[in-house]
Amino acid sequence: MRKIIQHLKLSERGTAFTLMELLVTISIIGVLAGLTIPAVMKGLSKARQTACINHQRQLGLGFSMYHDDFENLFPGCASKRTYGPQPEDWIWWQRDRDPNKSAIAAYVSGFKPDLFRCPMDKDIFKPEQTERDNPYLFSFSLTSYDMEGTNNLGMASIYTKDKPRIDYPFKVTAVKNPSQKLMLVEEDRINLQDGRWIPNFPSFDPLATRHQGKANVAFVDGHIQSVLPVFGTNAANSLPTFD
Repeated sequence: MRKIIQHLKLSERGTAFTLMELLVTISIIGVLAGLTIPAVMKGLSKARQTACINHQRQLGLGFSMYHDDFENLFPGCASKRTYGPQPEDWIWWQRDRDPNKSAIAAYVSGFKPDLFRCPMDKDIFKPEQTERDNPYLFSFSLTSYDMEGTNNLGMASIYTKDKPRIDYPFKVTAVKNPSQKLMLVEEDRINLQDGRWIPNFPSFDPLATRHQGKANVAFVDGHIQSVLPVFGTNAANSLPTFD
């Protein structure tokens, strides 16, 4: 019996992990996790960027169809303060307005409000932001320069909130080099407060950096590109009438 017990003890000792073996195993798992997790996160980030690009592409097609129906006009700029909410706003974003009734929504197949959002724009889902007065809960904004007297520099059409209301329309046919002009951009949250991107001084609104330091942008001709924020500081890339 004693020999049997000794044999069992020896067998147990032979199959058990030593402390050193356990530490080595944990170290290997840690190294593998360190190699795998960044790759997984990078793949997830790339997938979200692709979804963002697809959202902008669908909206870009919507703009093209809107132009066809409205004699080449751009919709309204969706301003928060200067011009206020207008029926023609490309995006209805205010708390008491239904995004599904946005000017562009009717021209996007299978439209859902999430198309106005980049999946990587996590700031819009912060609980404290929803408590502010009319926060902008979307990711994209439309190029809209300030007025120069009674001249609308574009790209959005502008409608005043004065009575009687004054219209300052802008046509896509007035855009020079449409393949080089920014239309829909991902604007940095530091300035993003409505659906209007103002690229001219002194109200310059910087582009976002959520895609590895870049922003996804849609050009007037419909193509999408990822650009560095400095791209948005050059008037040649955004001023519609810049030749």
